[in-house]
Amino acid sequence: MKNENMKVVGVTGPSGSGKSTLCEIFEAKGAYIIDADAVGHEILKHNEECKQALIHTFTDDIISENQIDRRKLAQKAFASKEQTERLNSIMYPYILLEISKILLEYKQNNVRLCIIDAAQLFESGLDKFCDEVLAVLAPYETRLKRIMDRDGLTLESAKQRLDAQSNDEFYKSHTPYILDGTNLPK
Repeated sequence: MKNENMKVVGVTGPSGSGKSTLCEIFEAKGAYIIDADAVGHEILKHNEECKQALIHTFTDDIISENQIDRRKLAQKAFASKEQTERLNSIMYPYILLEISKILLEYKQNNVRLCIIDAAQLFESGLDKFCDEVLAVLAPYETRLKRIMDRDGLTLESAKQRLDAQSNDEFYKSHTPYILDGTNLPK
């Protein structure tokens, strides 16, 4: 999928680190942004095959008004690393396929710079689409406060979500490009 005319940069890091803020800065400078979370949310809404696989794995308790209730799914999926892996094994193939379609469309439209914003960039295989990868990191307490404020999570739910993700050493071992997201403008 790599394109000599289009530079694809992956921006990754744990939830609440400042990835989205950095991507907004890139977007203001003319980059096209692919938000892997937003792609995943669209898949949850519109892909019946994915929806059925999630129901089969996590039970129909995750359904509300004939849609996947993301909060209920998150409660089950982030309960343990094993449950998170089950969610990821279902979602990743759909996300990879959809993002590959978006990248192809961007290539055909002569987009010069595309940023893939993905907390699970390496784990999902999205890094294979990237020419470069940058990790954004911030202290645990900063990330905890950010996701509680942003997502309306309780302290327990926020900790559960963060603890299900890779630690800073994972990101440092996968890319030489690390940005401190502590003081990114809001």
